[in-house]
Amino acid sequence: MDVGVEIGLFFSLFTYTSRRCLFLSTSYFCLEVFCLHRDIRLKKRKDFKKVYSYGQSFANRELVLYFKSSNQLGYRIGISVSKKVGNAVVRNRIKRLIKEALNAQIKMFGIKKNTDIVIIARNPTVGMSYAQIERSLNHLFRKTKLFER
Repeated sequence: MDVGVEIGLFFSLFTYTSRRCLFLSTSYFCLEVFCLHRDIRLKKRKDFKKVYSYGQSFANRELVLYFKSSNQLGYRIGISVSKKVGNAVVRNRIKRLIKEALNAQIKMFGIKKNTDIVIIARNPTVGMSYAQIERSLNHLFRKTKLFER
């Protein structure tokens, strides 16, 4: 029997545990998917403006990354996608892809503490896949030296 068929046959449980993660359990493995918890998100306009005004920026063709050191205990991340990029469906898809790519990067490398980060998506992100967004994000984080490892 093919592995994909076996996994498809043995999905047993789909559970939400807290707001931080979603667990998909099967008899063979447990897949864990994280999301940006509200404690580490930049939400207020004044916080975004501080990062824009006093922070440093690095960019590539698809994304712009602003960062600024802060007095917070950990890091905070904000994502911005302009209406120029597309309609609400397109903008939300881009934000979801960026969040997932961020989670993968954070899990692998970690981010320096006491940092506020704002990521802005440009027009070319509309047609990009997850792998391309992850590569672009990785390029920016390496350029800014925000990784812990």
